[in-house]
Formats: sequence, structure tokens, C-alpha cells
Amino acid sequence: MAFSRSYSIQTEGSPDRRGDIGAHLATQASASLSGVSETTDVASDLASTCTALAVDWADNATDLDLPYVALGHLAGRLIAVDRAHPGTDFTPFFQEVERQIASGDSTIRNLMIVGLLEGIQTAAPNDGERWEPLLGPSTREAWSALNDVWLGRMAPAEFNKLVDG
Repeated sequence: MAFSRSYSIQTEGSPDRRGDIGAHLATQASASLSGVSETTDVASDLASTCTALAVDWADNATDLDLPYVALGHLAGRLIAVDRAHPGTDFTPFFQEVERQIASGDSTIRNLMIVGLLEGIQTAAPNDGERWEPLLGPSTREAWSALNDVWLGRMAPAEFNKLVDG
């Protein structure tokens, strides 16, 4: 799962809520998985939008029957391909991510945001400036919301509302 971050969230007059956000998001993700068929291979479809990534994915694809795990793995492979092949054009990849987030139902949006975007942020937490220019408006909003929820600037309920569309 993509819920590996642990932050201490303090709000005025409240006790430490470490882990509350991750637990809440994990519950949301589990609930939304019921709408994703185990045969859906969203990760391979995304990988196919970029030749260098598609070649790498063909050799490294795993857990395709677990969409969130597969997208987390794809996020790691995206970072690896970018580092191994500087200058690779990932524009088509992020155009497809934008299309999925902008027009997808809440299940697909959750998968793209919590599975893929959070996976990218987790795999390369200091590389935001590399990816941000490639993000369309809906993807950029989701990217910022992920940062905000983990930094305590956005309530989990507000984040879930954004993810649900």
C-alpha cells in the first residue's frame, strides 16, 4: 500500500494523531478497491504511453492483480527510468494520468492519486520540481492536496472529497 508515511499531526487543543490520516486513507482505499476489477491492468496501460517506461515495465512488472501495489511499483520504475535515461519525455504518461484524474470516476481517481501520485512522491520525495511541470491542472491539484494532507494543511475529509471528485 502507499500509506507508508507517518506524520505527527497536531491541531490546537488536540492530542497527537499520528497514524490517523494513514488509517483513514487506508480505509478509503480498501473501500474503493471493490470497484476495481482484479483483471484491470491500469499500470501497464499507463506504462505503455512512454516507450522507455514500457520497455522497463515489460521486464519489471509485478503484482498486476493488485492495482494499488502495481501503481506504486510503476511509480518506482518511473523514477528509475528517469534516472537511467535523463531527458526521457514523460509528457504522454502524465497526459494520460491527467485524463484519468479529470474524467475518471472516484475509484479511478483514487487509484491515480493515492496509488500513483503518492507513490511518486514517496519514491522521490525531493523530486517534485522534476514532475510538477508535466502535471495538468487536475493532476497538479491532486499533487498539491497530497502534500497538504501529509503536512497537516488539509483535513483528511477534505482530501477524500477531492479524491472522490
